[in-house]
Amino acid sequence: MAFAGAKHFVVNDLTQFDIQVRAEESKTGIDGFEYLRSAIAEGAFHNSAERLDPPNCHPETRKAIIKAIRTWVNNRKRTTGIMWLYGPTGAGKSAILQRVAEICNNEKKLCASFFFSRTVAMRNNYTHLFSTIIYQIVLAIPETKPFVVQAIEKDLTLFSQSLEVQIRSLILDPLVHAMSTGAGLSRKLPQLILIDGLDECVNKEGQVAILKAISWLLYQRRVPLCFLIASRPELSIRNTFELPSVKFLTTSLALDDSPNPDKDIEVFLRSCFIDIKQSHTMRPFSELWPSDHAIDTLVRRSSGQFIYASVVMKYISDHQDLPTKRLDVILGSIPCGDDTPYAPLDALYRCILSTVRDYTMTSRVLGALLCLADGKRFTERPDNYNSTRLNSNVLKSPRFLDHFLSLQRGQTCVLLSDLHSVLSVPHNPVLSRFRRTVYFPIKFHHASFSEFLLDPSRSKNFAISPAQVHADLSKLSLLNWNHGLYDIRKYAIDCAFYHISKALQTPDLVNTLCSLYLSDRVSFNSLKLYRRSFEGNISPVLRQYEMVLSLKWMSTSTHPDIMLVYLALQHSLDLSHLVVLSKFSDHSLLPIFLLLSNLLGSINRDIFHCCFNSASEKYAQTSEPFISDWLTVDEHTLGLLSKIPDEYRLWLLQFLLSPSRAKKYSLQEQHYKYVILVLLEVLYCPPSTLKVSLRTRAEYVLLIERIFPALLPKTSPSQKVADALRNMASETPLSAPLKGEVQKYLRKCKSIIPWIDFPGISTNHESLSKKLGRKLGVAILRAQRSHETLIGRSD
Repeated sequence: MAFAGAKHFVVNDLTQFDIQVRAEESKTGIDGFEYLRSAIAEGAFHNSAERLDPPNCHPETRKAIIKAIRTWVNNRKRTTGIMWLYGPTGAGKSAILQRVAEICNNEKKLCASFFFSRTVAMRNNYTHLFSTIIYQIVLAIPETKPFVVQAIEKDLTLFSQSLEVQIRSLILDPLVHAMSTGAGLSRKLPQLILIDGLDECVNKEGQVAILKAISWLLYQRRVPLCFLIASRPELSIRNTFELPSVKFLTTSLALDDSPNPDKDIEVFLRSCFIDIKQSHTMRPFSELWPSDHAIDTLVRRSSGQFIYASVVMKYISDHQDLPTKRLDVILGSIPCGDDTPYAPLDALYRCILSTVRDYTMTSRVLGALLCLADGKRFTERPDNYNSTRLNSNVLKSPRFLDHFLSLQRGQTCVLLSDLHSVLSVPHNPVLSRFRRTVYFPIKFHHASFSEFLLDPSRSKNFAISPAQVHADLSKLSLLNWNHGLYDIRKYAIDCAFYHISKALQTPDLVNTLCSLYLSDRVSFNSLKLYRRSFEGNISPVLRQYEMVLSLKWMSTSTHPDIMLVYLALQHSLDLSHLVVLSKFSDHSLLPIFLLLSNLLGSINRDIFHCCFNSASEKYAQTSEPFISDWLTVDEHTLGLLSKIPDEYRLWLLQFLLSPSRAKKYSLQEQHYKYVILVLLEVLYCPPSTLKVSLRTRAEYVLLIERIFPALLPKTSPSQKVADALRNMASETPLSAPLKGEVQKYLRKCKSIIPWIDFPGISTNHESLSKKLGRKLGVAILRAQRSHETLIGRSD
């Protein structure tokens, strides 16, 4: 037997034939183990220097998740060979697997690990995956080395063949041979093979091939290996795990369902701040820094995702700047300037969006998800059980978006198929049960992604303009005004003005609005703004405000036909307000109520009722029963009682001051007079039945000083008002603005009723006669003598 040139052979129980074959194969001069080592990605190991400072869990966080994984690994009688840990971008999957790898490696239970990375050449594809895993298996289980080396030297093309062939020749067969020669070896083998970031493999077909190859290996039931795989829930990966051949072998663990993620993030943040205070070059720090409020804010903004907290803490801990200043930048207390605190997060989001095949269409869906009206705007009739309620689940469901955006059925889910790492796209969007249709919405995993999309400085060419999106949604609302589906039509009518009021004035939108109105396809008179019983409509007060903003939007347009739309919309608004005003039989009292409600909307209920009762008793022959209650609790009035925005308040004032528009309900000067008297009586000198504290009384005085300068110029001259103002001025020092308006009002009264005498207001009948003319002066003097005569008779 000749052994010349033979090497790398095992002498245990080998026959002469085996040795001769081994010697002949070695003549190629190829060292199989060195060949294997040349094919691995060394940076993919859990302890590789290439992964310097890898993400890792704080020892006091993610305890429940890690415990569940370790329990599964330690159970040698497990029924599934794959555990899939999935979660959105930034949920902390890599940190968890790094922690598990270190624990299992210390316990001699880690067989191999591979950490994918989209930006590293040898770690972003499946070419080097199994060669790297096999190399680690050889190191962890030395008994497999001769069989692996023999297979490689026998066929140097193994690593270019299919994954199933690689697994069978280099994992399955060597392990089976090693266990057959070593008694009890199967009970001592490290079993865990860990694969992180499967979604980072740039080839989606490769992702599927990896899972199918692993499933094939486990189906053989001949080796005691288990695979822990972590990834985002990308569509291709999720669909593969749903295959019966893979699902049967898999235990799924959703990271977003983990208990107390906010608590874990708080622990992580506090630990990082302690490190900063102990090691930063800018110390010492205040014992109160950071405040609990600051930490609570960071926890809330993290939305259960560790990546936000990690990025923020890396930015704050930079030794080139003050941590206190950088924390203020994150909290928004000071501007960031040229700083880019979210640069790593932004780079990740841009990388994800770069994989989208048709971003133009996808951005329309993303924009709709960001800018569709909030479902809380809508209400629901309790007696209409089968009606569709327009809540957030319906509005952000794939079915609604398909119809409203005029897409093909299922196109919404297709357009978002590359964004499952940042969006939660329902697998089964609609479920019918108990005679009702249940909708599952599309959700953003993390609030920072929506902030990223809306900030052009961060998202660059992926930025979404809200004004442009509202223009698109405005046009779609107008086109869907007469849609066949009830919920689409209802949303279009109820929210058209919401989108128009926020939209960019694009030529396409303006032309659509004018053409649809002129063709009678859109009628503002059919809105029925003030129905007390309605199905799912928004509050009329809210819609009125949006229509007022739309009027302001239209008033700046240069389109020749937009004025027709403007006049029609204003006429519709005027008519709807007149409908509400017509519900009150006491027209003389109603304007007083309108003014009082406008001024006292934020005052407590007792004062509010006292003012109305005083007005009812003194300034009207009959009063509307329970009118103050109706105005206070009913949201479908003119909205004067609510904290309405200034734009709507100004429009209401213009409407009520215009006799041609408000008709008999328009405000006159005498109405302001009555309101002043009521406010002075109730607020300044409250009746004994109204108990107010000194603090409350001071607030009422401040209220009078705020609103009287606006009321007095519009008030007609009145003896009673003048007397009340004189009493007020004699008892309490007036502020300069109020004092000036009081003097102006008294002078106005003096010019019309010259017999009124007030301290500080001089009476010069001769000069008055010269100014007003001889006849008017004589008439005034006669009126004064007549008044004095009447007073003498009464005495």
